[in-house]
Amino acid sequence: MTLIFHLIKSLFHAFFKIVFTALFFGTLAAGVTLLVIYLNDGHLWPPTKLVEVAAAVIGVLAAYAAGLTMLMREAVRAALTVEHGVAKGVEQEVSGVEHELVGVRRKISLARQGALCAVLR
Repeated sequence: MTLIFHLIKSLFHAFFKIVFTALFFGTLAAGVTLLVIYLNDGHLWPPTKLVEVAAAVIGVLAAYAAGLTMLMREAVRAALTVEHGVAKGVEQEVSGVEHELVGVRRKISLARQGALCAVLR
């Protein structure tokens, strides 16, 4: 049950991170576009419809790029988390098998010593 809660929490965390990043960079790019046009167009305000459309298109493209970048970052982070979990699990299994193997070797060694003692008597 905790795995499901962890997955849901991670999903919502990634979703809101992606949305926030896309909105932030889209707004920033559109604002910078309008600022550059304002400064280079003789300080004419309000801008023309063509400038507004260009700023909107640049903002949408920047939001798309930022959202995809954050999506890939979250996917890689999730893959690395899974990989670390698998590696930790394998290490625990190997150390458990190694511990059992050492115990079996001791038992075999003690059995050989007992058999040797019985032969020598």
